[in-house]
Amino acid sequence: MTFTWIPFYKEFAQKLLQFRSNRKPLVNWIYDNLDGFVKHLKVGPNKERLPDIDPFSIFAVINRSITYDKKKEVCAKYKKYLNISAPVPEDFFGVPEMNNLLSAFIGYGKDRKDGDIERLWRVFEDAVLDKDIKDDYDALNGQFLIKYNITMGLFWIRPDKYLALDGNNRTKLKSLGIAALKGSRFVPYNEYKGIMDRLDERMQSGTIDCTNYAEFSYGAYVQNEGVSKRDVPKDSFKKHQLYSLYEKALKPNEQLAETTDQHYWWLVANPKIWSISDMKIGEEQSYRLYNDEGHPRRIFQHFLSAQEGDVVIGYEATPTKQVVGLLTVSQASDGKTVCFKKTEVFPDPVDFSTLKSTPGLENMEYMKNQQGSFFKVTADEYDIIMELVRGDDPIPKQEKKEKYTKSNFLDEVFVSYLDYERLESLLLRKKNLILQGAPGVGKTFAAKRLAYAIMGEKDNSRVMQVQFHQNYSYEDFVMGYKPNEEGGFELKNGVFYRFCKRAAADSEHKYFFIIDEINRGNLSKIFGELLMLIENDYRDKSIQLAYKDEMFAVPSNLYIIGMMNTADRSLAMIDYALRRRFSFFEMKPGFDSPRFKEYKDSFIDPHLNKLVDAIIELNKVIENDDSLGSGFCIGHSYLCNLGPEYNLENIVEYDIIPMLREYWFDNEERFNQEAHKLREVL
Repeated sequence: MTFTWIPFYKEFAQKLLQFRSNRKPLVNWIYDNLDGFVKHLKVGPNKERLPDIDPFSIFAVINRSITYDKKKEVCAKYKKYLNISAPVPEDFFGVPEMNNLLSAFIGYGKDRKDGDIERLWRVFEDAVLDKDIKDDYDALNGQFLIKYNITMGLFWIRPDKYLALDGNNRTKLKSLGIAALKGSRFVPYNEYKGIMDRLDERMQSGTIDCTNYAEFSYGAYVQNEGVSKRDVPKDSFKKHQLYSLYEKALKPNEQLAETTDQHYWWLVANPKIWSISDMKIGEEQSYRLYNDEGHPRRIFQHFLSAQEGDVVIGYEATPTKQVVGLLTVSQASDGKTVCFKKTEVFPDPVDFSTLKSTPGLENMEYMKNQQGSFFKVTADEYDIIMELVRGDDPIPKQEKKEKYTKSNFLDEVFVSYLDYERLESLLLRKKNLILQGAPGVGKTFAAKRLAYAIMGEKDNSRVMQVQFHQNYSYEDFVMGYKPNEEGGFELKNGVFYRFCKRAAADSEHKYFFIIDEINRGNLSKIFGELLMLIENDYRDKSIQLAYKDEMFAVPSNLYIIGMMNTADRSLAMIDYALRRRFSFFEMKPGFDSPRFKEYKDSFIDPHLNKLVDAIIELNKVIENDDSLGSGFCIGHSYLCNLGPEYNLENIVEYDIIPMLREYWFDNEERFNQEAHKLREVL
């Protein structure tokens, strides 16, 4: 689609920069030549001219609620005065307009502060010259008449780079789940940039029907306001690409206005019959409008009113009693059934008790009468529930994922190519893997990067890491009763339970649950009945949980990586029942790996080379000691991530030697001998 206003507006902005330091001639020309269009820029009882003006208010002379013919007239005058080579626009598709009574970016009298105009010129100059606008943009926070208007001004001058947050666009962004902007306010630059990044990702992926901000803006305008004849050139109206939209807007029973307002619903599922939690992302569920006896569902009219694309909050009734995810109406009612498609799983479901005690939800239809399965939810109620689900970020982040390959793993983790192949093969085959070894061999570092390499990208939303300890329990891991604010107890889902639900809903992707210090916990107590379910052969097979009448399964796309310290004598051996469910891979010091040698040589430090050689010899002594063995060797991590002013003496004296004292606590002579060797090389 061609937007003829874009080349004109962009050149117009560039031409205005010539008046950056001397605006008086421009101000006088505007009042002398655009008198009929700038009455709103005159103040006082005598309608006096303003002594100065900002560049966005100059653009706003065009972008007010006036006819296209008048817009063109103003553009023609600007073109002649500024010697603009681009033709006068034939259309103004998607250009957000300001209120005729408030079409300025500066206040008058007491509403204007010193520096207001200059700050606007700085942002304008930054944007036109493609500089970083963040600091100058944020400096406008609190300035009179700015708020969302500044994003409209940026869109006028650089529609290729900045999105307007006018009312139409805000409505569309919310309906797409990209941003929920409440009230009239200034949007800080980081938030503004985040909104544009999320929209860019959706446009690039092809999930929405536009490729740039101008198309998005015009689409939002059409959805909210329809199409009028002024939007289309008079001489070719019926041949124009927008004529079909115009015809649709004129139909007496057209549905355009109905589809622009986002509708929200509350769907109740009985988990004993069907579970929203068990649905996978993208999976559909049909719902009959009549029960087995042929009686219509309560509230029947709601099922008939639900339109395709409506957002549905998924709630599971007793015994779950939680909001567990989002769905959408994928197929409107045909009189017999309506279809829902799952779009999102909530990692941290919200309990009904929390919802019931939250201000703003007391008048929700479901709160007043829970008889039925489909209820209305207002936009405000939906926003409140989403804030409970997501905390301070009511919109799920759509971050671009950094690619991560086997080569990246081998660059960062000092193991051989063959070791990586073994690690990947063991984890994918058994689904449960324990990395064991002495402290400092990089177990924790390697675990997360192994997950990244198998995923092919750094996606932390699919990686969960916990650390076991002596007090860690089944109630923390799976579920259990926890104290609440009322002094009683309520059933809460544990971290592993929630992560399993998230993975089960997204079966197309692999998920990784990482357990640090896995042998510090009472594993039989922590895993409980899940001890059987984590076994490869029992994945996706359900059993009833101990705490409630619910069938639960560990999904086959979830992989468990544990880390085990073999040098801590205070820890008991791992449970044999659990041991046979895991593969074990011993991680050894990587001093001999090619990548570590490259890293070491980059410092050009003979002392570092000598220390590495001494630790290699020390490890041979440890490995041959009958009371120790290879699991007690000194790892390479002690010498990794050395800063520019590293101190090898401190590493030896305060990190390595104290560990040697633990190793040979009953052999003072051997300890002193080996400690002396390390000190001697420095």
